[in-house]
Amino acid sequence: MVTTNHSLPSEAEFARLEGELFARIGRKHRSQVLRHRLAAAVVVAAVAGAGVAAGTVANPTQERTFADCYASASTASAMHQTQYAKKQYYVHPSTANVARAVQQCAALWDAGVYGGATTPQLQACLADNLIIAVFPRESRTGSVSEFCENLGMSAP
Repeated sequence: MVTTNHSLPSEAEFARLEGELFARIGRKHRSQVLRHRLAAAVVVAAVAGAGVAAGTVANPTQERTFADCYASASTASAMHQTQYAKKQYYVHPSTANVARAVQQCAALWDAGVYGGATTPQLQACLADNLIIAVFPRESRTGSVSEFCENLGMSAP
């Protein structure tokens, strides 16, 4: 005697339920993939933003120990960064630190880094990020403040 359990679904019902289950699993999987891709994109954007920020904002060590040496009186000219001091703590660079920064940049000129035969007169300015920037200065007419302000900087 064969007994039939009428509480179980038929084969057709099983097939329909299986189709619905796999469709629901597929939708859930696709939404998880999209969420993960979105999260990854946010992380990449945040890391890229941090990298840009790190490249444009001087850290405290750079503010206190590095100078930017420029090839001409323009921030668009070739630039090399040099270290003029060990660890220093100041809000505004001292006269001695400015002098050391100019000496370091003069050493780059003397070594022929900028291709000139002679080292020009150099002028230090203070960039907004508090790094000392050193430029060749053709003429000594006008004040240091005017020279630096024309470059978007302040006198050190």
